Amino acid sequence: MFNLKGQVAIVTGGGRGIGVKMAEGLAEAGANLVLCSRKKETCEKTAWDLAKLGVKTLALGCDVRSPGEIQAAVDETLREFGRLDILVNNSGTNWGATPEGVSPGGWQKVMETNLNGVFLFSQIAGRAMIRQKGGRIINVASIMGVVGTEGEVAEAIAYSAARGGDHFYEDLAAKWARI
Repeated sequence: MFNLKGQVAIVTGGGRGIGVKMAEGLAEAGANLVLCSRKKETCEKTAWDLAKLGVKTLALGCDVRSPGEIQAAVDETLREFGRLDILVNNSGTNWGATPEGVSPGGWQKVMETNLNGVFLFSQIAGRAMIRQKGGRIINVASIMGVVGTEGEVAEAIAYSAARGGDHFYEDLAAKWARI
């Protein structure tokens, strides 16, 4: 239905779950892929499988909580492919505990990954996209950020709070649309 041939996409959390499915869809449309995750080995297998679709792939280790690692991933993407057209912010984590039981460390890990990581990757990739006068950022979110969870479905207060904070996406889109 659409053609992304020659375009380059980074998919964070690209070695598992939704990240793999997003990467598959992008590859089927012809996009070259950079898959990154804290666990590089999960991305390597996915990259190998997706290369069979005729696209170029690159697997990188990258912790989205680290601006230095994000910058290195974007720099390596630009070195390898010469451009960055699409960022899929998919990395995420949860800390399953009741609201009164979430540890400060667990809360911080979720916020640093699910909220800060999305912003940092958007900011760093966005700079490259602004320089090349275009690009798209796709942020994977959750309804839990709007309505939370009900009853015993999941103990994920930190996850819900981080995903609720992710509504800065709309503000970011409005600001960058003017550029």
